[in-house]
Amino acid sequence: MSHLRLRLLAAVAALVALAGAGNALAAGGVVISQVYGGGGNSGATLRNDFIELFNSGSSSVSIAGWTVQYASSAGASWQTTPVAGSLAPGQHYLVQEAAGAGGTTNLPTPDATGSIAMSGTAGKVALVKNATALTCGATPGSCLPSDSIADFVGYGTATDFEGSAATVALTNTTAALRAAGGCTDTDQNGADFSTGAPAPRNTASPLTPCGGPPVNQPVTATCGPAMTVLQGTTATQTVTATDPDGTVLGFTATLSPAPAPGTIAITSQVAATADGGAATATITVSGNVPPGAYTVEVTASNDDVVPQTSTCSFVVTVTGVKPIGEIQGPVGATANGLTHRSPFASPTGNGTGLQTVVVRGVIYQKTLARTAAGAGQNGFFIQNTASQADSDPTTSDGLFVFMGGFTTLIGGYAPQVGDEVVISGRVSEFFNLTQLSSARLEVFVASALDVDVVLPAIEADPPNVLDEANRYWERLEDMRLRVPAGSLVTDGLDSFPATTDTEMWVIRGDSEIAHRTGYARRVFRDAHPLDNLPGLFDDGNGFRILIGPIGLKAVAGDNTALLPPSRTFDTVTNSLVGGLNFSFNKYRIETTVTPSLEKGIDPALNAPPTPGNRFVQYNVGDYNVENLYDYRDDPFDGCDFAGNSGCPGVNPPFDYVPASDAVYQERLGQIAQQVTHDIHSPDILLVQEAEDQDICSVVAGALSCGTADDADGKPDTLQELALRISSLGGPAYDAAYDRDGSDDRGIVAALLYRTDRVELLPPTADHPVLGSSPEIDYRVAGNAYNADVENPKSLNAPLPTDIDRSTGTDGSEVYTRDPQVGLFRVWRTAVGIGAWTDVVAISNHFSSTPDRRIGQRREQAAYLAAIVKAFGHSARVVAGGDFNVYPRPDDPVQPPSDQLGPLYDSGLANLWDTLVAQVPAAAYSYVFVGQAQTLDGQFVTPNLLAELKQTRVAHVNADFPADFPADGARGLSDHDPLASRFALPVTLAGLQALVAYYCESGAITGSNTCRQLQHHLDRSKTVGDAQLRAFIDQVRDKTPRFITRVAADALIAEAKLLLRSN
Repeated sequence: MSHLRLRLLAAVAALVALAGAGNALAAGGVVISQVYGGGGNSGATLRNDFIELFNSGSSSVSIAGWTVQYASSAGASWQTTPVAGSLAPGQHYLVQEAAGAGGTTNLPTPDATGSIAMSGTAGKVALVKNATALTCGATPGSCLPSDSIADFVGYGTATDFEGSAATVALTNTTAALRAAGGCTDTDQNGADFSTGAPAPRNTASPLTPCGGPPVNQPVTATCGPAMTVLQGTTATQTVTATDPDGTVLGFTATLSPAPAPGTIAITSQVAATADGGAATATITVSGNVPPGAYTVEVTASNDDVVPQTSTCSFVVTVTGVKPIGEIQGPVGATANGLTHRSPFASPTGNGTGLQTVVVRGVIYQKTLARTAAGAGQNGFFIQNTASQADSDPTTSDGLFVFMGGFTTLIGGYAPQVGDEVVISGRVSEFFNLTQLSSARLEVFVASALDVDVVLPAIEADPPNVLDEANRYWERLEDMRLRVPAGSLVTDGLDSFPATTDTEMWVIRGDSEIAHRTGYARRVFRDAHPLDNLPGLFDDGNGFRILIGPIGLKAVAGDNTALLPPSRTFDTVTNSLVGGLNFSFNKYRIETTVTPSLEKGIDPALNAPPTPGNRFVQYNVGDYNVENLYDYRDDPFDGCDFAGNSGCPGVNPPFDYVPASDAVYQERLGQIAQQVTHDIHSPDILLVQEAEDQDICSVVAGALSCGTADDADGKPDTLQELALRISSLGGPAYDAAYDRDGSDDRGIVAALLYRTDRVELLPPTADHPVLGSSPEIDYRVAGNAYNADVENPKSLNAPLPTDIDRSTGTDGSEVYTRDPQVGLFRVWRTAVGIGAWTDVVAISNHFSSTPDRRIGQRREQAAYLAAIVKAFGHSARVVAGGDFNVYPRPDDPVQPPSDQLGPLYDSGLANLWDTLVAQVPAAAYSYVFVGQAQTLDGQFVTPNLLAELKQTRVAHVNADFPADFPADGARGLSDHDPLASRFALPVTLAGLQALVAYYCESGAITGSNTCRQLQHHLDRSKTVGDAQLRAFIDQVRDKTPRFITRVAADALIAEAKLLLRSN
């Protein structure tokens, strides 16, 4: 080379100068040249500990099979790290050891890697010519001399070292550095090493030989990291090369494979201007290179007579920008839209796929949701423009990008509506919503685009058939949709307080149902006679459209923003526009436009219950009060407040407690209004979902609460409801239940009854149901508490082992919440006044979810039928409540499961059949996912059916928005209450029984009087009305001497009723 002779002369001079150095020169061979143990410690810059080796000799040395070993300052237990290869004279070798928690800089590429955590201040390091761990070092001189040890360094307070002393102690910022660049080796650690800033070198570092002829230093080419390039974009990377003792003149490049079309090539290069200078080459990837991985190998050459070369390589990955339709995947003609998955997501579950995808589109909407903890969850919808889309009608062109609690993507980009961007991320199916996670901005294309122009909203018009509708929606998932003005609301606004979420169900204003009039202008389940199509199971009402609020929340910047309160029959007068989300197995348009509502007809006026003539009728009502919990913390129940310990089978604790006592009191008062005004103060009220807490009693007309459990055997919330009814001018009620019937989370079925004309009869041990040996004919023996003698009484049994469990079960017994069986006496005028009738009232709350627990729910119906049968054929029985499944012929599954079949088959009549025949538009008690349906009802014995005067549902809840105070006593539960009026029988036997009652109670005195009155009644069976008139005359004649005025009035009134009935 041009300067070789000068360098040779300089080297000879150096040798002469060094000749007198004696032992100060290296004896030749591989030595330890640096030791550093502070990597990653406090104050350290480097992240890792390291040991540097150096060939101080004049010939290459193989270190294959050697190890670098470390022991603590006083220890004799050594850790090893293998090394390999061969070191040229003057070549360094870097051994990387463990990393600490700190530091900011990585070591140069190590030649060997271990995991030894070295001390930053004191220790021992040995270069050993084999892989056997040393066992020496606990005392000075115990390791050396040794033929197997090539070099040995003790630092700090090390107990063994080479020579007379160890090196000085090190710190987190200093290393032990061998003198003369590693060339000094006098076998004295204390003299050969000093401390200084660590300067690690590896085999790629320039050679620094210790004397001898100069070494022609190699050319070093550096390519840099792998490149990732988006298809359609041009990218460059700079390659550099240096030669410490020469000049790099140029570069060449080869590719594997070669792209077609497109090029990856050197487009410019600059030679070095002097020895040691850097030469550069620019590698350019053209925009038309197709997606794929391309290996680029670059060779640099210097100015030697026989040029030296160095080669490096890197991989160029061209990532294709995929149309979003390819990410979503086609939805086939028979596919289940609800379970469709992206081909780029993981095959199952919510996790992301392994492949990073890149998409381009316009951000048309941001979203903001709320977690149960109150945190915001951010995201946005992105959609291909028409020119970017794949033109496949079976794929969606939109995608949801999930950001979680962040407001920017990885890298810092803050999405804005109207931006056109290229983004990358991984695809997941989050409960079957296709979404992009861990997204980052790749290319910013444009801003402030008019979304209405570049992405005009698609008008939502789902087909009637539900399966087809699900496919329709899935093909539009995450796309921008519009619901035209004039849509009809088909449900009360659903509210989910935990996440402050709301949902509104609508149908298009041009649908067949919307063109109806009156209360038929709504959606019913398929089996209902007012459904859109005749037939038991037809289309599933796929035309329903769900509206959600997370677009509005984002516009407002408030994750508590809600949809406006709406009720069934309202009209949405404006168009609603938003992205199509999928959540909780429902497709939902997340509107960015607040719905404008025009009030429709009042659902509460839809064939409501009417008051009857209480002198000749009585009223049995039914009401699921939906988690009626008070604001008292029951010390015996771990399921009241968040933070409670939990209760059996329920963990963590359910929190159904109202927000405050004021909220509870307001709701309690509104329920009391519904009981008195809307279902007209039933004589007996079957209640479901009341809290089972019993730490209070009614004392002097007020609720008095203490700390004793089972204070009076009555549920506190219903006792308080009874007091509130009375305070509003309603009748006096009392509450009754058997607490054995409550479920694990503390809700129970129960009974309320009017104490002015109804009494709870005392149970007897020989009663066939309420007694000690219930005569319930069921295939499994009942629970032990079935033998309790009480009224009311809960009854249950172990769940038979042979039932169908394919749809799940709830607990190990027939009932999760036992039926509450009560035997009541209803008097005509007041307790003890007038004739009476005895009525069995059974409050039921079957297991939830109509298409789940099917086998168990059928057993619940069978057990209930057995209870009714045990009362005997003459008993008047009303078995009502929340059956959590639909009446015949409706059914949640096909073929029909007929879960209430045992009740029908036992001869009981479902009053829903009467209701739907008389007022079909009012025949429902519950509204779910925009459809009117029936979960609540009353089954009655044939004798009660014959005495039925009216059965009606008060539509005061399910059609109204939940949690909307301005509605007053509306929307208090997800169930509507119902009431049925029955004739109080007018019979000769009833009048005879009343005479006997008054004779026994002393209201009629004198045995002759009792015999004379009964004689008239006995003769009236054959002689007729004349004897009834004679009876009336004699009662008047005997009053008040032998008959009290109250008893006389009751007897005369009953006899007159009997005359009229004849």
